[in-house]
Amino acid sequence: VWEELATAFADNKKIVIAETVCDDSNEFCTENDVNSYPSYKYGDIFDTMGDYEGPMDLESLKKFTSENIRLRMTCTIAGDHWCNAEELLLIDRLRKMSSEEMDEKFVLMYEALEAEYNEAEQKVTAAKRMLEDSNEKLKNAKEDAYAKAAERRIEVSKKKLEDAEAAFDILMAREEPLELELMEELM
Repeated sequence: VWEELATAFADNKKIVIAETVCDDSNEFCTENDVNSYPSYKYGDIFDTMGDYEGPMDLESLKKFTSENIRLRMTCTIAGDHWCNAEELLLIDRLRKMSSEEMDEKFVLMYEALEAEYNEAEQKVTAAKRMLEDSNEKLKNAKEDAYAKAAERRIEVSKKKLEDAEAAFDILMAREEPLELELMEELM
């Protein structure tokens, strides 16, 4: 299984599938509490390692690796060995900034993100209000023509709410910009 897993990720430079023999002289095993075999440790060898506790079949291991491992191996100041050339240049630029410049840039970027979140949240709130208003109009419609118009407006309102919620979910799932993360790490 392990050779097949290594082969499946051989083209990914940020993932290393390695085998080690754990005996009393192996510091990796003692430092990372390897006490059962086989074990699947994941993470950054220069930081902390996690324990995979799922099934040990190839498909489960591939699924876990593809969904989780690359998320842990991202560019950071402390883990710059995971950075590409462009990211290393960004780190260099950030390190050359004065603390005042960095604070100012951080605040501007953070406020821009907050404004984007607030705008998305306001769209969801407005769509909910529109749907509630449409439902109220349908409830109070005395004539058939008004009821049909209210029903059409309810359908439009539901679609607007669905779209606004989907956009909000996408925004919330988006990773924080790397530049902001790196500034936080340097501050």
